[in-house]
Amino acid sequence: MPYERIDQRIEYSRALEARYGLPQAAAIFDCLKLAQDAEGHIAPEAERYIEQQLGRPVAEQRRLRSQYDLLSAAIPGGASGAAAERLYDNLLGPDALTIRQSGPLLAASDQEPSITAYLAAGGYQAAGKALRQMRPEAIIDEVKALGLRGRGGAYFPVGVKWEAAAQAAGKHTFLICNADEGEPPTRKDKLLMDQNPYLLLEGMLIAGKALGAPLGLIYLRGDYQESQDSLRTAIAEAHEQGWLGADIQGSGFDFEVEIFLGFGSYVAGCDTAMLESLEGRAAIPRATPPFPTEQGLAGQPTVVNNVETLCNVPILIELGGAAFAQIGDPDCPGTKLFGLGGDIAQAGIYELPTGMPLSAILELAGGVVDDLGAPGTLKAVNPGGVTTGLLTAAEVARVRMSPASLAEHGAYLGSGAITVFNAQRDLRAFAEDVLNFLAEESCGSCMQCPISLRMTQRTLARTHQGLATRAELDAVYERDAMLAAILGCGLGRGSHITVSCALRKFPDDFLGPRDVWPKRMLR
Repeated sequence: MPYERIDQRIEYSRALEARYGLPQAAAIFDCLKLAQDAEGHIAPEAERYIEQQLGRPVAEQRRLRSQYDLLSAAIPGGASGAAAERLYDNLLGPDALTIRQSGPLLAASDQEPSITAYLAAGGYQAAGKALRQMRPEAIIDEVKALGLRGRGGAYFPVGVKWEAAAQAAGKHTFLICNADEGEPPTRKDKLLMDQNPYLLLEGMLIAGKALGAPLGLIYLRGDYQESQDSLRTAIAEAHEQGWLGADIQGSGFDFEVEIFLGFGSYVAGCDTAMLESLEGRAAIPRATPPFPTEQGLAGQPTVVNNVETLCNVPILIELGGAAFAQIGDPDCPGTKLFGLGGDIAQAGIYELPTGMPLSAILELAGGVVDDLGAPGTLKAVNPGGVTTGLLTAAEVARVRMSPASLAEHGAYLGSGAITVFNAQRDLRAFAEDVLNFLAEESCGSCMQCPISLRMTQRTLARTHQGLATRAELDAVYERDAMLAAILGCGLGRGSHITVSCALRKFPDDFLGPRDVWPKRMLR
């Protein structure tokens, strides 16, 4: 095969290393993908060429590929992402990306996105204010004052993270946008990037000014081709209009945005694992401390925020902290994108204030439906993605969609991907799909994670046969508590939350009615 494109990618990586100190090793993934796309597989001669150019032995290349679904299809026995595909197929319907209710994040427009339309609608006004009228410290103070929290799942205060990175010692600070969106069945960040990429770029520009970061990196899910095309077009237009590059709008501030593709590792959604991937290694979480805000990418202070978080920044700056803080839950202000799916009449994306009652959201979406589409009875809700637990119908009637309210019921807001289950659904099948997905995606660096997942898979299999004992089921809860306490990434800590909730709240789905349990189940 011709190697011109691989050579070009390596040369570009060398330029980025010379300018920003980014590790050239990160080019390994793009080079492997280019080789795979050229011939449908990665030929041995391509592996040897990459070894010559980057100094990465063939054996090391193959180990790396085994960690990434989009690169491992050509490896005999390599990961295929089959469990993830089953989850998405079961939980996502044809209306998953339909905008049902829009707000400041989702502009209601049928037009193709363009920077002309974005500027005409008031786009980049917040960036202009931040560049010309606000010092970096003032931007951070504004974000801290209103209490903006990240929208990636942890809901950590954004201003606190920015301040820590801005005050850390280093040559410069890096800004990373987490656009990997690996939590099934989440798709809201894809919608933001496809429909309004300029809002994301404006948010990154403001964050870059606050942090003194010369470069923003978008770590984009590798199979989001539409998002990649939309972002590349938006970046080119922003350069043409003077909103990226050197001396932006005469402010004296320089800022660039680069796209790095992720190739199918769920664990890469963890910020420290993403840093490993960006440095050309397997996506395995780092031990903390030091935290990324102290020593992140290439050893420099680094901030990782997700797409929705950064898209909130221009809205915050334009409205002002006091006005923004009036929207939604006082402890987590602003709007939130909720993706509704499963047994709901009107699946799709809803932009709603944080803290809204979950029952009101389901009513807004037309209510629960049965398997034939007629009005149905609610059984359970998975409130924010497959590692966020389950709520009973009674809990749904009480809970609000805020981190604090959900935590009171042993669940999490997560990405806001809400899956509804009617009374006909078997939650054991859902729990098994979640376990299979997490077992397939575990990086294995913490042995307790894959071993515990396999043990729980075996326990659920034994419930099918009526062989599981009460002690085995109790062990699932114990593993949930243990893993949450000792493991270093969201996958490991959250790996048993949903199955534990299902066993505790819906035992009949696993064991049948209690009056027909075998005696061994009661031991």
